[in-house]
Amino acid sequence: MGARILCVADSVDAMLTDRAYRKGIGGEILSSSYNGDPGGTQFDSVVANVAIGLLSDREFADEMRKIE
Repeated sequence: MGARILCVADSVDAMLTDRAYRKGIGGEILSSSYNGDPGGTQFDSVVANVAIGLLSDREFADEMRKIE
């Protein structure tokens, strides 16, 4: 389970973080990218759904941006 959580967390960080070659994407776009994997082939569906729920929570997302 730990590896599944880290897989989703690492992917979320990679997509949200600005890079030298691109800007990070928003949480709303990220949610739709996880929803594109309904069979759970890339991410554990339970872990991905929790991440989507957290990213959908505006207050949580704002707090995470403060930490960065």
